[in-house]
Amino acid sequence: MNTEQRPFGFKDKIAYMCGDIANDLTFIMSAFFLMLFYTNVLEIPGYIVGILFLCSRFIDAFTDIGMGKLIDTMTPAKDGRFRCWIRRIAPFVCISGFLLFLHVVKDFPYEFKLVYITVTYIIWGSFFYTAINIPYGSMAAVISHKPEERASLSVFRSVGANIAVMFISFFVPLVVYQNIDGKQIIIPERFTIVAGVFVIVAFVLYRICYKYTIERIQIPTKEH
Repeated sequence: MNTEQRPFGFKDKIAYMCGDIANDLTFIMSAFFLMLFYTNVLEIPGYIVGILFLCSRFIDAFTDIGMGKLIDTMTPAKDGRFRCWIRRIAPFVCISGFLLFLHVVKDFPYEFKLVYITVTYIIWGSFFYTAINIPYGSMAAVISHKPEERASLSVFRSVGANIAVMFISFFVPLVVYQNIDGKQIIIPERFTIVAGVFVIVAFVLYRICYKYTIERIQIPTKEH
């Protein structure tokens, strides 16, 4: 850890906000449009998708606890207890987030599609997204000693979430739908293009979050 640290300031707030936008570029995209992609593009029955989403929530219950315990018991890296996970996991959460919307899978056999969506969704959501979102959320507590400054991080995080929701909900339908003979038709490959653009932007935002935030409080490592 650096012994000479700049004071908490606007740079920390913007960088922390960037981290939430990065998270939401895959999370909100999947929350709003993955069911549509699975059912309309990959032609997976809605009840199968619903079962997948439900099962993943059960897995999340274990991976969330496991990730929290791992962070608490591991020796902090040179770049902090929480920031290091942004650096480590960002490439993986972006790649797996992109694979969720790979349109070429629609041409594969039905059984392969079932395996594909199960593996990619659980790897993205229950493992990689968990592995980056939990340390990201915890990081606010160590960026500043002052409660009012930590509160400001929460405000900026909320602003970032609202920006992501408004942008995704407005932009994605404009791109993935095309008016053909008076009907709004989904263009499958556009889902993949949008997802690709989003994960590239998300990776850049993760790097900004990592580079311009500082862990100013050191939390003792808990015993196993």
